[in-house]
Amino acid sequence: MYRQLLLAILVPWIFVACTSNDPGSSTNGTNLDGGTQDAASDTSLPPGCTNATQDGTETDVDCGGSTCPACAETLRCITGADCESTVCRVGKCAAATCNDNVLNQDESDSDCGGTTCSGCGNGRNCGEHSDCLSGLCSASGTCANSCPDGEVNGSETDVDCGGSGCMGCADGKMCVEDSDCADNACSPSGICVAHCTSLTKDSNETDVDCGGPDCDPCPDLDACLIPSDCQSGVCTANVCQVPTCTDNVHNGTETDVDCGGPCSPCVDGQMCSAGSDCTSMVCDMGTCGAAGCTDNMKNGTETDVDCGGSGCSPCDPGDMCLIGSDCTSTICIGNQCTTPSCTDGIKNGDETGLDCGGSCGPCPDGVGCNLAQDCQSGVCTGNLCQVPTCTDGVANGSESDLDCGGSCEACADGLMCSGPSDCDSGVCASNICQIPTCTDGITNGDESDMDCGGVDCAGCPGGSDCRWRSDCEKNVCENHICTAITYFQSCMHQQLAGGSTISGTYTIQPDPMGTARQVFCDMDNDGGGWTLVSKAVDYPVDAEAGSYRTSIASYNHTGGSSWNIWDGMRPLATYGDIRFTCYESTSSNVSIADPLDVDLSFYTCGWYGTMTSNTNSALVNIKDPGKCSRKNNLTGATRYSFDSWNNTPNSSGAPRMENFVNDNAFKLDFDDSGVGGTVADGTDWGYEGGVGRICGSAYTYTAADPMWYIYVRENSVPNVCNANGAKDNSETDVDCGGGNCPLCAQGNACLVDSDCTSLNCTNDTCD
Repeated sequence: MYRQLLLAILVPWIFVACTSNDPGSSTNGTNLDGGTQDAASDTSLPPGCTNATQDGTETDVDCGGSTCPACAETLRCITGADCESTVCRVGKCAAATCNDNVLNQDESDSDCGGTTCSGCGNGRNCGEHSDCLSGLCSASGTCANSCPDGEVNGSETDVDCGGSGCMGCADGKMCVEDSDCADNACSPSGICVAHCTSLTKDSNETDVDCGGPDCDPCPDLDACLIPSDCQSGVCTANVCQVPTCTDNVHNGTETDVDCGGPCSPCVDGQMCSAGSDCTSMVCDMGTCGAAGCTDNMKNGTETDVDCGGSGCSPCDPGDMCLIGSDCTSTICIGNQCTTPSCTDGIKNGDETGLDCGGSCGPCPDGVGCNLAQDCQSGVCTGNLCQVPTCTDGVANGSESDLDCGGSCEACADGLMCSGPSDCDSGVCASNICQIPTCTDGITNGDESDMDCGGVDCAGCPGGSDCRWRSDCEKNVCENHICTAITYFQSCMHQQLAGGSTISGTYTIQPDPMGTARQVFCDMDNDGGGWTLVSKAVDYPVDAEAGSYRTSIASYNHTGGSSWNIWDGMRPLATYGDIRFTCYESTSSNVSIADPLDVDLSFYTCGWYGTMTSNTNSALVNIKDPGKCSRKNNLTGATRYSFDSWNNTPNSSGAPRMENFVNDNAFKLDFDDSGVGGTVADGTDWGYEGGVGRICGSAYTYTAADPMWYIYVRENSVPNVCNANGAKDNSETDVDCGGGNCPLCAQGNACLVDSDCTSLNCTNDTCD
């Protein structure tokens, strides 16, 4: 969540490098005015997507965002569109699955179709028949019922019938099983035949749905032709007769012809099901006979001589048996009574599974159990041994301690471990997870790199990973890497925090996690602390975001060239002071000492944020955020926010800026509406439609002049972490939280999740 929140805050104003032909000093292979020294090998991608740096709208290095390729698994993301898998979870790209509710992999529709997921239901998208549960992908590319298409397809057994989805086939059609047929009868030759349950007497039936060679025998009193047409086996006068004990047929519940069951008992040698079927009361293996448990013969239900069966005593080991109860040991293996053991290949004795549980060893997963100790996993639920999980409350499987270590999440300090990977701290000594220290040679705890950074350890040296400035020895974290140089955040910060106050080029870092840039600082005019954000020769600047400026020199621009406005100061000065200057130069070698023809400051207004969020050829009415207090630095004249602009002679009365490609309108004035009309009071700044007042006077362009500049200045010194043992500035607790200081530990006060090392803030307290 911390990375998601950080990206959501940074993405709108992260510096976007633009290709430039301007010469100038460079850092990390990038010209200081936004150009790129070396082209990437893949010319099909924007330069910003191949510079091995996370910049622009990228969510990770050279991937994600609106212009670069999608990111691979585990890389940072904001939305699914940032990922190759189109799945973004908790700020990281996740692997595609068949239940992620996203159309990815080779699925034909979300989570179905393709070679990996199950088939799609009717109406879902498909590319081929195998994508569909019905087995039919229609010409429109959707799964459809295959029944009405006049072909044998899907699971059909004949044209538009049979199978799992269509109506049963008529008699004579092809079939595989009875359910394929309308009459529910599929012959051995695979042809649907007449139904024996059609509630009508048809085909060769002797009565309704019975009799004949195809249907079941008929019940008593139904019509018949021969005895086999009847359940009783007796057909008299073409009527199936009720079984009797005198019909000379083995039928009804008789065990033999006219005996056993409801009839009189059978004599020895006749068939029986139980002793009651026999006159001897002994039914030995389905045959009536005399039997006894002391007759020294194996008879009756005995399984061995005078033992086993339903009436005699159990047999000793070595005797014959049918089931365990035939044996004194209750173990019958291979029809022989034997002694129980944990290796006899059967479940016996007190075993809960085959040769396991009870007094034998514990059982594997999925085998029966009565108690937890019956299982190798130590978990018995529903009388089955369960597969070890990381939440079962038992130290099992590959875990080194209770539900942690091994394949589970790492163990907390003090718990058992088998190796470093079992521990949250990454340190396992004497099979115990150790508390993180600043000397254990591992990046753990709240450290940003090995044994440095965070709340407890010393700052990291240059080149180490970092999250905040305070993680670094030099208090500088640039692109999550500590640098050995301390930068100020702006020209004003440079001026007020004890830095040099001489106008010139300085390296600043407006965004604590962004890239340091060389910019020109005006430390002399109107109180100083002004950061140069735009300049141009001949034509005024475009009102849209662009590159940064390192010098006030012209860079040999030709007539008609223009530059956009650098948005890198937006983290500090979106709503602040903005200054517009202009002079008619006679040379391209300009300096801060050259006299200005126009120098206008506007205080505490939102124009800078409005202009740098503008797009190409879009009108920016800079009066909209409200009138600002202002000063003509050449005359000292001031106006306050309640003073309106003079609308004469231009009836619009609104200072405005618009990309010059459209109608060359970019006008601003100290006291009236701009440069249009005939009024020229020396405070005109801009150009409108090729006619107007340029640098305060009418002007005809030449190649080297005039020179246009825009400066910006924040309202106060940037807030930095003041590690003074007190809660101050934007901190949410003592020397932590608030966006500028290290993250707060558990129990410290917080406002948002990103204030905490756990990235969880509940009821204003870090979890």
